[in-house]
Amino acid sequence: MTAGTVFHRIRSPLWKWFWAIYQLAQDKKGIAAIELAKQISVSYSTAWLMLHKLRRAMRRRDEGYVLQGLVEVDETYVGGKAEGKRGRGADQKTVVAVALELRGDGKPGYVAMRSIARPDGHCLRRFAENKINKGATLKTDGWGAYRLVAKAGYAHEATVTGSGKAAVQKFPWLHTFIANMKRMILGTYHSVSPKHLDSYLAEFNYRTNRRWLEASLFDRLIVAAVGSKAVTYKELVAGGS
Repeated sequence: MTAGTVFHRIRSPLWKWFWAIYQLAQDKKGIAAIELAKQISVSYSTAWLMLHKLRRAMRRRDEGYVLQGLVEVDETYVGGKAEGKRGRGADQKTVVAVALELRGDGKPGYVAMRSIARPDGHCLRRFAENKINKGATLKTDGWGAYRLVAKAGYAHEATVTGSGKAAVQKFPWLHTFIANMKRMILGTYHSVSPKHLDSYLAEFNYRTNRRWLEASLFDRLIVAAVGSKAVTYKELVAGGS
């Protein structure tokens, strides 16, 4: 019955998997592998693999989500503290593209976050084409790269914000979700390697996009796990840690 699912050939009892699912679904900050390992009496590597398999299911479940209408777009930077330039052009940090759908009442809808190689027009355009419906209106700051993004078939509203508090005031919802994502990573996981960052972003996206469905998230994540193919430890760590 578990063949072809996240639970294919698992060695830990299903109740331990269900507890991991419950923690990922119900705790807005997620759960670190070291903490899960203590709670269900498994090794750290087993807990790490369980969580990453579930994050893979979360990611695949959200792959079909496409934002539309008025969409705020920006980039942020994730990584440890480092001396030198901050913001665009910062060293030793991973660039994360962020898009947030704004509904007719001005409240936030779906969010999408994904790491990109560089904060340039080509990388941001690929992100937009993958996650934002053509014909949507992009609301961005004055960064010139977004003019190239808009040429892919979007309307474009650019607002020169400067930086810091001014940008937050112009795009309050977008920066709220960015702050929540960073709080999850720093508070629960402390640091995340660039290789696996998208898995943690997928976890954040999954819970955030279902924040109205908190009571049913456990059941929904089980369905996602059953509908997702298993991934092996070797596949997850291939190419480095």
